Amino acid sequence: MNRVRIKKCKCCDEKIKWKPVNKNNKHSIHSEVHSFDRNISYAKLISEDELSVTYTFYCKSCDRENIATISKKTYKEIRLTVC
Repeated sequence: MNRVRIKKCKCCDEKIKWKPVNKNNKHSIHSEVHSFDRNISYAKLISEDELSVTYTFYCKSCDRENIATISKKTYKEIRLTVC
């Protein structure tokens, strides 16, 4: 669950490397976390239920917020479709 993932930004189409913040880490907000790899954006947990986990993270080039939902069974991103 805590591996580095890649997603494209909706605004600038740049690839964002993001990783969930560890629950045991004292830095709970992604803007406060300073990593050795400056290209990785740390994600903050928004909501969690028995099937999925939702995270928010920022694009560093355009400073926009992005949202990703990860399945707890497959550990892959769930693509949400709106009808």
